[in-house]
Amino acid sequence: MNRPETKNLSNISGSFGISKTTIKVFGVIALCVLSACGGGGGGDSSTGTTDGTTPVTPTPGDTAPATPTTPSTVASDCGEDGHVLTVAGNTAQIDANVYYTDGTTVISTQQRRFATSNGASFRGRTGLFLVNQVNTTTYSNAAVNGSFGGSVMTTTENNYSSVVGDVRQTYGLTVSNLFQGTTSTASSYFTPYAYTGAPLNPALDTAYAASYSTTTESGGTTQPALAQTSITTYSTESVSVLAGTFPACKVKIEVTGGATTANVSYTWLVASGRYKGLVVRTANANGVKTSEATRLLVNGQ
Repeated sequence: MNRPETKNLSNISGSFGISKTTIKVFGVIALCVLSACGGGGGGDSSTGTTDGTTPVTPTPGDTAPATPTTPSTVASDCGEDGHVLTVAGNTAQIDANVYYTDGTTVISTQQRRFATSNGASFRGRTGLFLVNQVNTTTYSNAAVNGSFGGSVMTTTENNYSSVVGDVRQTYGLTVSNLFQGTTSTASSYFTPYAYTGAPLNPALDTAYAASYSTTTESGGTTQPALAQTSITTYSTESVSVLAGTFPACKVKIEVTGGATTANVSYTWLVASGRYKGLVVRTANANGVKTSEATRLLVNGQ
């Protein structure tokens, strides 16, 4: 069965989630990012910077979307400190519009509910931090979505990670997808583990590179591992969306390798306050809006 493509806002790489970028539900790349993965300890107890992430020199002429920026001197705006989903027991909700390639036509609406907890296990690792996400997507535009117009897709995703030294190790995720009465499941894991491209408190305007392999199991079949590299760069600015105006951490990620070629995307996450870390806007490589938040909730409020 063919399924409509989803804008999975959890899969956009950040200082620890992302996956962020546009992917299919069972896409071969799955990056745990700011909007989806929580904090907390557990897992390995090593210290120091042994993550393999490497600051790189930005490519000349490589610019962000044409949005006025106001650089911040506070690098922690893009760090984990104060992030909503770094505390076990916290819940959050992001309601959003997803847009067509013109950046204005709404093709679906999403409601994403998050719940965090400690003590999870994944592929033999224990004591991990778990972020559970239930994403309900309603395909609202029949002119664009065709026969899928009015259909609802429910995706449940579990992301597993832990903090080691000054980096976050992301071990993998599981996905269960319900669409038009059919349920599919998949599991992706990273070798040796996926970093989202930066330390816990990344420097602004600095490009970080990280390499890893992704293996996906679906329907009893293990797909070949895909070697990939992500380059992540952080900056700060104010962003206005339907949910309001927020100080934002702007994350640029470029993923290459495997089935992905020069896949560039941008994500804006709330940089401070009650909603810190929640995704409020995404855009493609050309700066065209692909989604924006219409409502944010933390612990039901």
